[in-house]
Amino acid sequence: MQHSLYAEAINDYATAVATAQTAITHAQQTKDALLIARGYTALGSALARQAQYDEALVHLQKALSIQIEKDALSDVAKTWHKIGSVNYFLAKYQPAEEAAHAALQAYRALGDQQGQSAAIHNLSVLAWQKYDLTTAQSWAEQVLQLRRAIGDSVGEAHTLGLLALVAGLQGDKNLEETYYQQALPIYRAAEHLSGAASVLTSLGLLSRQRYDFPQARIYLAEAIAIQQEIQDQSNKLLTLSTLGSLEQFVGNLNHAYEYHTQVLSLAQSTGIRRNQVEALNNLGALSREQADFEAAHDYLQSALDLSRDIQFYLGEGVVLFNLGILAWLQNEVKKADDLFTQALAVYDQLDPLPYVAETKVWLARTALSLKQTDRANTYINDVLLHLENTPLWGEIENRDWAFLVTIEVLTALQHPQATAVAHTAYTHLQAIANQLPDDKARHAFWHHLPVRHTIWQMMQDQ
Repeated sequence: MQHSLYAEAINDYATAVATAQTAITHAQQTKDALLIARGYTALGSALARQAQYDEALVHLQKALSIQIEKDALSDVAKTWHKIGSVNYFLAKYQPAEEAAHAALQAYRALGDQQGQSAAIHNLSVLAWQKYDLTTAQSWAEQVLQLRRAIGDSVGEAHTLGLLALVAGLQGDKNLEETYYQQALPIYRAAEHLSGAASVLTSLGLLSRQRYDFPQARIYLAEAIAIQQEIQDQSNKLLTLSTLGSLEQFVGNLNHAYEYHTQVLSLAQSTGIRRNQVEALNNLGALSREQADFEAAHDYLQSALDLSRDIQFYLGEGVVLFNLGILAWLQNEVKKADDLFTQALAVYDQLDPLPYVAETKVWLARTALSLKQTDRANTYINDVLLHLENTPLWGEIENRDWAFLVTIEVLTALQHPQATAVAHTAYTHLQAIANQLPDDKARHAFWHHLPVRHTIWQMMQDQ
């Protein structure tokens, strides 16, 4: 589910930048410091919408310095909020968290409960993003009480959606659904159609995870219909991408290609370049699955070039990783190792723990193939620390392959933790399988994906 606090609005970005620059020029002529600061804030916001995040931060920091000097606390709170959002998009969660705390402090000094609820919600999102689920839940429960107390029904629905995400990462799919089902009628009663459609998209994803593919398609079709009606192009991109992933998961690769191509076309026409990167990455993964390695490379290279152009660092890391997998599948082990190393260098500047762990797994594997045993041991021991500190490695369903590679590397290294990790993987997956509605769904869960079936078979053979 998308969080409206961090949603990327669709505007005429170039016009917004030009307007802000003109406003700064006029303000400088009047020598009105706060007016100049507001111009910098507007310019920073416009640049952020163009995904020029580093430059956006420069102008927002200029605005903040002036506002602090002039003791303009309301403006200070809003600018801290924007700085946090930009750092969030950069996947720099620590400075984003610091900005959210600063915004919260300012809003509390102002007695602005609406602002406080926004800041606390952001702190919950950031804790969730870092897989600190206890903290995420605590912040979310605080903001839920606050929003109910001030009668903010739409904010309440936003928070219920966030609690659903936390429950999902905690492995409680039933509670996740309960929160979404609570949020949906609140959005509908408030005629907040964008929020309702986002919940329907999330319910579609949850139904796919439960192997209820017909219900997933029903939810997603309803979401698309609403998004088309209200021209919510940004969230429509997410729903189309979810449909593409669903069809790819069930093996309808032609339909998957159509959906991912729609995402790319819509992202290009609306100028949302982060989604262009994601669509190109998905098309590359789909082509790789079809063993069309040349097309996969072309899509992924385009995604890499664009992610670097717009400073989408997390996207850059993901694409480098996928290029590494592509090289591995073509038996280009040294090239794969180099690409994984580049991906890790990008991630090390950010805070995406599961991505770091997954990349180190593959670096251990390439190091082993290159007969660099000490290096393989170093990476795999780091991975074991990640396993201890990151719940389920994020959404475990998407990490099966990483678990299997970890087990294979540990076994090859005759590592004493090999059996324990295999049991950990199986236990986590079994907990998810136990929440599925029937035996048919549970059978599909274990046998639909070859990687997951291999883990299941390991345990049966013991």
